[in-house]
Amino acid sequence: MSLHWMEVKPVDGYYVRTSKEFSESTDKTMSMLYQPLVGSKAIALYQTLQNKLEKDCYESSEATHHELMAFLQMPLNEIYAARRMLEGIGLLRVYELETQAQDKTFVYDIQPPMSPRAFFQDDVLSVFLYNRLGKNKYIQLRQRFGITAVPEEAKEITASFNEVFASLHASEMASEPPPAEEGTEFIGGSEPSRLQLEENGFDMELLKASLPSFLNSTQLLTPSLQQTVRRLAFVYQLSPIDMGKVIQESLSADDEVNIEDLRRKSKNHYRMEHGAAPPALGNRAQTEHREHTPAKGRPLSEQEQMKQFYEQTSPVTFLRSVAGGATVPESDIYLVEELLFSYRLSREWSTC
Repeated sequence: MSLHWMEVKPVDGYYVRTSKEFSESTDKTMSMLYQPLVGSKAIALYQTLQNKLEKDCYESSEATHHELMAFLQMPLNEIYAARRMLEGIGLLRVYELETQAQDKTFVYDIQPPMSPRAFFQDDVLSVFLYNRLGKNKYIQLRQRFGITAVPEEAKEITASFNEVFASLHASEMASEPPPAEEGTEFIGGSEPSRLQLEENGFDMELLKASLPSFLNSTQLLTPSLQQTVRRLAFVYQLSPIDMGKVIQESLSADDEVNIEDLRRKSKNHYRMEHGAAPPALGNRAQTEHREHTPAKGRPLSEQEQMKQFYEQTSPVTFLRSVAGGATVPESDIYLVEELLFSYRLSREWSTC
């Protein structure tokens, strides 16, 4: 193992950052689950680094390791050993910046501890803790973080995402928010989506039937891909037939779906049908009420009916109907694209 003075010196600078959120239970988890594994000195270092971050501040000012030694009342070799403990167990990520002088600057990126559930399900940490505490203490500790499960006979009646929300019509959509600045990292770790889409809302069997026979739809449409397909179809208002076409356009040379291509082509298909306005969400009950209720309880006038027709009919669909169902020429589609994207005409005007 390297000698600490070859890795870090008292004059070397450091600053603390984090891109994660810390919960109120962090201290409890650290003291009861992590401290038996890494020791009290590592926990003291972790808490000192965490306290460098003020409330709602995710990056500290720079300080020296000499200051850290004074705060912890520990020699540098012990601080270095404690730092290595935190690194090894996944609580600290360390980056080194070379400066013009001979001194170094370290970036200490602190990570929140695992949740108790994830900790006890981890094959390494749970066994490590079990051997440190012994059977009885381990069981007592695990019970302290436990909670009674929902009874098996209970039936979940949680509403799915697409039961509550509807993808809005293009004429009701606001402008798209600007992208984040380059180099920006958002607070919070990556998490799996919690949104549940009702499977009955999209005909997956029709999608499979629309794919060419030379494609093995069962092998191609994995559960993960089916979930992605349902989400994209919901957001971009794609029918199973339309989604089948988008999937074929997104196939790689190995007949596998490129997810990034699938997202991009779904968006392009939406833009062709609905114009440049991005998809948005509305309350499904309100959306359905607007679609089926005439304004102020009266029938629509002929002019209002015509306006509604142009708003709800995509340019390509309109051209196809005028041509008696024939394929729309590429030149006409290009003209529609120019009107929508280059001249910024709304979809109803481009249809006119």
